[in-house]
Amino acid sequence: MADAPPAFVPPARVGQIAIPVTDLERAVRFYGDTLGLRLMFRAPPGLAFFDCGGVRLMLTGVTGDGSPAAAGIIYYLVTDLVAAYEALSDKGVRFLDAPHCVARLPDHELWMAFCRDSEENLLALMSEVRPGPADRAPASRLPLELLEETLAVCRLPVDAALPDWADGASRFLTVSRTGEELSITAIQSIVPAGVRCERDYRALRVKSPLPLDLIGVLAAIADPLAAAGLSIFAISTFDTDYVLVKARDLEPALAALERAGHQVSRQAVGSP
Repeated sequence: MADAPPAFVPPARVGQIAIPVTDLERAVRFYGDTLGLRLMFRAPPGLAFFDCGGVRLMLTGVTGDGSPAAAGIIYYLVTDLVAAYEALSDKGVRFLDAPHCVARLPDHELWMAFCRDSEENLLALMSEVRPGPADRAPASRLPLELLEETLAVCRLPVDAALPDWADGASRFLTVSRTGEELSITAIQSIVPAGVRCERDYRALRVKSPLPLDLIGVLAAIADPLAAAGLSIFAISTFDTDYVLVKARDLEPALAALERAGHQVSRQAVGSP
């Protein structure tokens, strides 16, 4: 039986407040010289952090398109970011990304996950992860969901055109062309007989969009499956990761992932 996930502990305090500014240097002088707050550190591309009685104020300059941020963001400090992420996701909170590391400081890593409140205001959960023998990075426990479709992984000649049966696929379809092959992963029922492929795969998807720089996601899934002697076929998209296992291996794969601490939704869902 898998260990019970850590209980969700509500935020104890505000850990950080984002303050949008149009002139970062002017704002640094105001908060540091005029208000007398302690400048903690500065970070690219245009951030400055001040301490105000244990609450961190983050001055943030213009956004990527050159305009100032529209409103401040409140960052709520939680003791276990993954537990909070999973519990609030189960309550219907819409997260914009999965827990991920945003900064590695001398004595801890700063992890965050952003979501929307009921009024569409942007807010964040944050956690300071300090090294220790019992610590696990947030990416080591992931919310996973099982797709209902059975998939096939197909190999076509490198110069083959995209076949009609794939061109009309409206649900799960990935296409990769290299100098050696055209590879297509699709719902098995649309793949004609005679196409060279490996059939009878089931897919697990990591819930919620993942930052492209998030470290260790596939390893956190692949390692316990490898330890159980199970092979995988992995697919990464812009938003998330998929891990495919043979249908015959599905039950031992789910059990291995649950033993590793992952939260697996066994209720199969359709492809988006």
